[in-house]
Amino acid sequence: MARHRTIRNNKSYDYSDDDDVYGQSYEDDYGVSPGTMAQYSYSRSRGKEVQISSYMPSEETVEEEIWEDDVCFASSAAHQRHRSSGSVDTSTVEPLILDACLEQIRDAVGESYSENQMRLASVKFQCNYEKAIDYLLNLSNSEPGSSQGKSKTAAEKQVAQNSNDEVGLPQRLPRTSGRGKSVLVITKQDDTSKHLASPIPAKKNELNSPNRLNQPKTPVPHMNGGLDPEAKSSSQQESKPVSLLTPNRKNKLQSTPVSTPSKQNKSTIDYKKEYEKREIDEKPQISLVVIGHVDAGKSTMMGHLLYQQGVVSKRLIHKYEQESKKIGKSSFAYAWVLDETGEERSRGVTMDVAHNRFETEHRVITLMDAPGHRDFIPNMITGASEADVAVLVIGASTGEFEAGFGIGGQTREHALLIRSLGVSQLAVAVNKLDTLNWSQKRFIEIVEKMKQFLKQAGFKDSDVTYVPVSGLLGENLISKATDPQLTSWYNGPSLIDVIDKFRAPQRPIELPFRFCVNDVFRGQGSGISINGKIESGGISPGTKVIVMPAGEKGLIKGVESNDGISNAEFALAGEHATLTLHGVDIMKVTTGSVICDIDNPIRAITRLQARVIVFNIEVPITRGFPVELHYKSVHEPAVIRRLLSQLHKSTGEVIAKKPKFILKGQNALVEVELTRPVCLEEYSSLKELGRFTLRYGGSTIAACVVTQLLR
Repeated sequence: MARHRTIRNNKSYDYSDDDDVYGQSYEDDYGVSPGTMAQYSYSRSRGKEVQISSYMPSEETVEEEIWEDDVCFASSAAHQRHRSSGSVDTSTVEPLILDACLEQIRDAVGESYSENQMRLASVKFQCNYEKAIDYLLNLSNSEPGSSQGKSKTAAEKQVAQNSNDEVGLPQRLPRTSGRGKSVLVITKQDDTSKHLASPIPAKKNELNSPNRLNQPKTPVPHMNGGLDPEAKSSSQQESKPVSLLTPNRKNKLQSTPVSTPSKQNKSTIDYKKEYEKREIDEKPQISLVVIGHVDAGKSTMMGHLLYQQGVVSKRLIHKYEQESKKIGKSSFAYAWVLDETGEERSRGVTMDVAHNRFETEHRVITLMDAPGHRDFIPNMITGASEADVAVLVIGASTGEFEAGFGIGGQTREHALLIRSLGVSQLAVAVNKLDTLNWSQKRFIEIVEKMKQFLKQAGFKDSDVTYVPVSGLLGENLISKATDPQLTSWYNGPSLIDVIDKFRAPQRPIELPFRFCVNDVFRGQGSGISINGKIESGGISPGTKVIVMPAGEKGLIKGVESNDGISNAEFALAGEHATLTLHGVDIMKVTTGSVICDIDNPIRAITRLQARVIVFNIEVPITRGFPVELHYKSVHEPAVIRRLLSQLHKSTGEVIAKKPKFILKGQNALVEVELTRPVCLEEYSSLKELGRFTLRYGGSTIAACVVTQLLR
């Protein structure tokens, strides 16, 4: 059950004293992120994993002292023979430098090449990973029958024969000299390693030819911190150089991912074909949000439904019953299925959006339980913005419905919010009707008032279904009602039957990849984990992406779909997923970021034009009116910069140009300016990312759609 948190397990970035420069390996003048600081700072606790020698300059090879004895003379003779043979001198390849080079190559080419192939290329070019990457890509793009293709085949055969050998690594033997000092003796590899390290013929102009990938070469930092001269000169002529260097010392190893040509980023998976196949072979997936006034019984009702569906075990419910009795809240046992945190359980209210998953006969449902308290409306908007359909829970107890439906109640506000965020199908669950002996009169009274209001909010009568239920007793949740007092006047569907008949929306699978981040945390392995929903396109491991608005490039190493498959081959639009991202500092990925296709990123803008529908407001909206923009999990201060025109509610025609103010119930075209960049799309291009709401003074005052992105 993933829950929305900004950053978890971020202990490595807590620095208590900024003036303490001891143990740091960079100048004070440079501004570096905590992630970069942790990477280049030596720690005693990591001494066994990372040697301090990895932090020393690597521009010049330091000759080690060789003692005059028989073993050293033999090593020196082998060294001379190795140099005279014309093969690569592997004695200058440090293991840590080689590992760093291999990591850069993996980030660039993914899993397209074997470990031995990447080691061979690294040693061949003395850990210059730019040339090693070009060499590997040149092998994969050479024509069949060419000299390079033949060389590749020969190299692969030779690597296969020696797969158990460490290619190009010097052998280190501890030796004690006559003076009692420990000396490191380096011996050369035998003829096999010398043969493996021999260069494969490849013409220089073939490696750097623009026909290789049909686009200009991007300059890549050399292992020693500088740009390769050939790459630098070509980049000045063909394309604008992209700075990938951090403001650390020149000789530091760079952690920024290497930009590879976009041709290597194209996935072999046809997402549209897979989506069409999934529609035929599998159940449609729908995101369902549960909303309603505080204390309407949302969490209890859905927790009991999950228990009856078999998602939650009887043993766990028994445990919750015992624990809730100890604090005097025995009726909250089912609510604890979704309310997991201690504060939620002690206060008895939902504060965060909780996720779960269950299946009906014809649907796969991703459940989101949204908070009902007015203090947590921003969290509710986050959940509602991801939903396809909704269940509106109403407390039927005397005075409870009136409190939620009256002015300032969350029943009205929640219904307006989900409609403005694109939800058109709704199930209204009239809960707690058992406390009134299943009164038919009370049920009809609630239905008549809600029908009139929901019609004004934009819901069609055919898309709204009313169901009497009891969340605490479990009546009419997954099976038809059995209580005689209810069956005497109601013979309609149960709540699960209504959910099972919701229509699944058509997903924008053909559009570029867009993934909205709701949670960022460190997983079990390397890299960072990001949880959210795929709004368009598809994603698979090995795909290079860009994080907006930070502009950081990274590599997707793993995909975990919402059905619990940890190593999924791909995930498609409409799914909630957890992605493992490499090559990006965790401080650059925040809640509200959008992970995009690297070739077609989303725009980050601070000024936009939008059509707004004004709700209940106490004061008119004028030029310079301060508001708070809510979009997915983003909450940003904004200002109504200009009032462009007043529009007709139905036709959208311009009634008045440049109005002085906007009143309750009016439609208008306005210009909104934000304090920080936000990633949005025009509503006509992608509806899922073209809606937002405006709030003022703790109330929602307008629903908006983006008509134009300005800057």
